[in-house]
Amino acid sequence: MRFSLLLILFMTTQVLLAQTFTEVPPASDFEGISLGSIAFADVDGDSDSDVLITGQNNSSNHVAKLYTNDWVVTSLVDAHNTLDFDFVVYPNPTTANQLNIRYPSNENSLTTVQVFDLNGRRLMWLKRRSAIGQQIFSINITSLVQGIYFVELDNGKKRGATKIIVQ
Repeated sequence: MRFSLLLILFMTTQVLLAQTFTEVPPASDFEGISLGSIAFADVDGDSDSDVLITGQNNSSNHVAKLYTNDWVVTSLVDAHNTLDFDFVVYPNPTTANQLNIRYPSNENSLTTVQVFDLNGRRLMWLKRRSAIGQQIFSINITSLVQGIYFVELDNGKKRGATKIIVQ
């Protein structure tokens, strides 16, 4: 069974994006989420952006859903999202046993890194204290087999996600 999703993102009164996506199996009812994050990347090799949505459901459990793109963008407005967490993951693609995440920190905070597979399953969940200044969070990825994954970084105020490739 295929589930479709019409994704409409809002910022104040502007529509940022309206597009149709289909959930990657295993499909289940989509729940409303809070403290959410979204990442776009071409995960199925068809040259259009697919979407990964992560967040917490009503039971405060972490959930993630991957949707592949069905159509072209129907609406797009240029706007800045202040919730984006800019960070760099390297090496990417990687054959190494360790992945490094470089990010700026404007305050002492608890930073969380999560790694999700293409089915939205959380495979890793790590936390560390971050001081003020440029930070590097190194994670052991020996448990990850070859494939495409999503890395999410969260410091309690900002959240961002990016795609990584393990070769």
